[in-house]
Amino acid sequence: MKRRSFISTTAKASVATTVAAALPGAAMALNSTRTNSQKMIGIQIGAASFYDEGVGQVLDNVTELAGVNTIFIPVFAYNRGLSGRQMPGEPFPDHGVQEEDTNYVGGYYATMHEEYYKNTVYKPEFARAPELGDYDVLAEVMPEAKRRNLRVIAFMSDNFGTDRPHYEKLSEVDINGKSTGNVNLVNPQYRGLLFGLIEDCLRSYEVDGILWRTERMGPISNVLEFTHSSTSPPTSFDEYTFERARKKNIDIDNAVKGFRKLEQFVKSCKSGPEPVDGRYVTFWRICMEYPEILAWEMLWVDALRETYKEVYELSRSIRPDVLVGSALSFKGIYDPFYRARQDLKELSNHADFLKIVMYDKVGGSRMQTFIERSGNTLYGDMDPQRRFDFINSVMGYEDHQFEDLAHGGLPVSMVERETRRALEGASGTNMKIWPSIDIDIPVKSWANVAPDYSPCTPESVKESVKAVFRGGAKGIILARKYSEMNLSNLKGVGDALKEL
Repeated sequence: MKRRSFISTTAKASVATTVAAALPGAAMALNSTRTNSQKMIGIQIGAASFYDEGVGQVLDNVTELAGVNTIFIPVFAYNRGLSGRQMPGEPFPDHGVQEEDTNYVGGYYATMHEEYYKNTVYKPEFARAPELGDYDVLAEVMPEAKRRNLRVIAFMSDNFGTDRPHYEKLSEVDINGKSTGNVNLVNPQYRGLLFGLIEDCLRSYEVDGILWRTERMGPISNVLEFTHSSTSPPTSFDEYTFERARKKNIDIDNAVKGFRKLEQFVKSCKSGPEPVDGRYVTFWRICMEYPEILAWEMLWVDALRETYKEVYELSRSIRPDVLVGSALSFKGIYDPFYRARQDLKELSNHADFLKIVMYDKVGGSRMQTFIERSGNTLYGDMDPQRRFDFINSVMGYEDHQFEDLAHGGLPVSMVERETRRALEGASGTNMKIWPSIDIDIPVKSWANVAPDYSPCTPESVKESVKAVFRGGAKGIILARKYSEMNLSNLKGVGDALKEL
């Protein structure tokens, strides 16, 4: 163990142990894990937490308090929300280093071997995460996880950014010819990186599974700004996508004209004049006039499905026993276009499991942001409450007041309904559905969170966990990451398992 890791481990161990011991029912939660061993209880833990607190202490906390038996490690991520400490400006949880990781960069948190990266310009010297030095999270965690009979899933995200070296050589190109900073799924340089990471990980470590995640939207959702987070112009107007479009006999010029017209439509929605026949009707009129818009959307969807297929086939060719999964974003809760792209039976052809984000607590502020943004574009014919009623109706949720979203989140019944819907969508397949619930995801940075926002509590966490299993799931993933979660709230998971 490196000197800094040893000091950190010994300094934190007594504090964290005291906190865990002070929480009633910790041992009972551990016993509940044994009686619920048929359930997959997973949690996302970034390398920073193991580095700061020590592997043994972190695993003690999550197994004893929350009954965890599967660890999802974001081993490749440029997303602070997955792999860093607490988000800047947010209150620290009741464990871990109480300092912001101002040096956060992200990247790959294990050892990289040059021979696997011959087909990409993005070499190990660029991709290796620098903020933890030469700390190898898989080498540190795997032996102790195996000793405890815990599964380890290597989690890889497609997050990237314009601050990365050679980003323009891996990046999507928008309709204006600019690199977005998001990776291009059909770009050979990105594919060389992704497949190199998977092969390196599976041949170098005895992980139990691979989770590759992309949460990005397609071109239509991009232009309509159907998101709770950042937006970009319509994407995938690059030489590799053009080549694929020609093979499918898609008129590229008409696709560009169609998306340009959609951009003008969005601009007029924001600044006027209002379309004579309203926004919803006008949108579909443009799509009918330029059917290449939907064809371009499917071009993007097909590229995503092909990536799932190749990740699956590569992983199984290296390790036939390894679990391979993918993930669906919270956008599937509110965006009908995003959900329409997700045919669960289709996804089951190349996935052993599917992580589906079903946040109820932080979901309220995210849903509210989407309802407000969608009013600037497609759903502007309706006032906010009617917009919300429309989404509730087409997505199959119960009636809820729009004004309540910023206070207490979405009803926990949404979690149960979404779990049942997903299981029904995947019925007849062998793919496991593992809903992902939120525990202490920061909301302070969301401008529309009410001053009296009701944060997570052990009781709210317990109810979310119970909703997943009432819905029929055989597994759950605790998110977004351990470094944001309070141990007192993790105990709510153990309490739910005990009651179940």
